Parts: sequence; structure tokens; C-alpha cells
Amino acid sequence: MRAFLIGLLVLFVVGVAAVWLGGGWLLERTTRSQLPRIEGFASRGRISISETKFASAALVAWPPGAEWRGLSASARILASGKRPAQVLPASAKSVAVSISSWSPLTADVRLDGLELGAGLDPDLAGEDLPFNTVESGVEVDRITDGFAELPGMPVDTDPVGTFAELADSLRELFTDGATARKLHLGARVHLRVRGIELSGRLVTERTAGRSVLRLNRDDVDAMAARYERPLTGAEKNVLAEYPLRAVALLRIKEYAERLSAALARNDPAAYGEDFSRHVIWSYWLAHVFGESFAERVTDAHEDGPTGNTAAEQAQDFANNAVGRRYAMTGMSESQVLKTLRTDPSIVRTAR
Repeated sequence: MRAFLIGLLVLFVVGVAAVWLGGGWLLERTTRSQLPRIEGFASRGRISISETKFASAALVAWPPGAEWRGLSASARILASGKRPAQVLPASAKSVAVSISSWSPLTADVRLDGLELGAGLDPDLAGEDLPFNTVESGVEVDRITDGFAELPGMPVDTDPVGTFAELADSLRELFTDGATARKLHLGARVHLRVRGIELSGRLVTERTAGRSVLRLNRDDVDAMAARYERPLTGAEKNVLAEYPLRAVALLRIKEYAERLSAALARNDPAAYGEDFSRHVIWSYWLAHVFGESFAERVTDAHEDGPTGNTAAEQAQDFANNAVGRRYAMTGMSESQVLKTLRTDPSIVRTAR
């Protein structure tokens, strides 16, 4: 009797193993055959996915689900306005899907080891910016060491609707910096500023019922230590709170410095490098991000030990206000540069 029971147990284990291995083989084969359809479901909005591949697939016992390893794909960010399409080689070490609820049927999805072989550049195509990535000396180099957790994904007969909802949430997150959808993302973003590589950890925080993007504050400190110009604590806080604007903020600052230096060099009688820089910098900040945010950024620059005298600081505040006013009255850059020459409201020397 004992031998019979042992035999039954062995037969049961072998049977379960066969079903499990066969299920993994079937999962892998089915996934490969359905990849074009899956890509069609996923390619919603401005993001298109193609050339998807994976190394292996397997069923997972508990929590019940499945895992795919060694993924790669080509993500194409579709053109917008003047901006050309971006093609990003993407890869992930694994994607795991596990059942989180049976009624309604939902699944938790986790991607590990996410990497983008090129930088996902902030989309400012709608703005009439006078410079490009190369000219500004600031570029997003690549994104590595990423992960994504998407809890409570509905498993139903409307995959198009599911992917569309997810695409809308991700678009909102990477456009506005926050989304109501519960998710958890993290990645290391590598920047190049005038040839110097800087990197910081991009993470999400759940705040007031929204998933909000943040740049790790300790990483901002480390990046600032390598940046050739000192940043005040308030400036670091702005970068940490608005990571999607960080690249644009650096580019605008670099541009204002380069343009003001050229103006002062070519026509020193009309343009002073210091006051021109502050007016141009504040103008473009307000033109792109609005008056309130521009004021916060320029005020943050003056908040702390900057080495300026009280008169120099008052001069900077006044000229920053002039730049914002120029932007709010709808001036073009050429009008700004022309007005700069003679506008009596500009404080040309500290006093």
C-alpha cells in the first residue's frame, strides 16, 4: 500500500511538471505568434512599439501568472509639431504578470531592468525655442536601471481600451509630471552638460492620490557638485520637484548665457552681459513655463549665498521682472533684443 501511494505521488508530481512545462512551451509559442497583435494593442497615441522579441517565457506557480525574460523592442515616439519622430531601442530583463484579483479579474505587471539606448528628450516642440540640443550643450544621453510596477491592470475582452488607458496615464505622467493612476516607476537618467556626464534617479511618489515624478534629492546634490556653476539649495529643490523640466531649464540657462555674452561682445555700448543675461533668461522661462514658474526659478537662483551684494541682487530681481513682462506681453525674441537697447526700466548698473 505504501509503495502504491508513493507511486501515485510520483505520478502526480511528474504529471504536474509535464503540464507546467508544456504550459510554458505553449505560452512561449502563443506569445510569439501573437506579438504583432500585441504591438497593435500597445501602439496607442503617440507611442508605437515594433520589433518586439523575447528570449523565453514560463508560467509562475504563486502568485499565479507568467514571466517573459530577455525582452527587446523599438519604441517610436511619433512626431509632434516641428519635432521629428524619436526611435528608441528599448530592453527589459523581465516582464512578470501575476493575478491580483479574480473578481474582477486583474493582474499586477512588473518590468525589471528597463533600458533606453538613447535619451527620451523632453517634448518642447510646441514652443518656439531658438536653439536645439547640440547648440544648448545639454542632452539626455540614455536611461538605465529602470523598473515599472503597474498594479491592478484589468484582464478583460477590451485590450485596446486597457492599453489606451495605460498610454493616457503614462502620457499624462511624462507631460504633466503626475497622474491619478497608481503606478511605481524608477530609472537612472544620464545627462550630458557641456560634455560632463551627470546622472540622477527618477522615481515616482504617491502624493494626494496621484503618482508624481521626482528626481532624487541626493542625486541632485551629487549632480550639482559636478556642475561647473554653483546651484543654490532652492534651485536644487526646483530640479528635484520638476524633473521633466530640468533639461529645458539647463538649456534655457545655457542659451541666455551664450547669447548675452555675444551681444555684449559685439555691441558693448548697448548690451551689458549681466543685465542682458537676466532679461533673456527670465523671458524664455516665462515664455515656455509661464510667469509664476519663471519667477520661482529666478528667485531660487537668488536664494542663498550667491556672492552678490544687496545692490547686485536688487538689480537681478528687477531685470528678471522685466524679462517676465516681455514674455507676458507677447514679445518675440527679436523684439526683446531691440527693446533691451534702450528700455529705461532695465537696471543697467547695480546701485
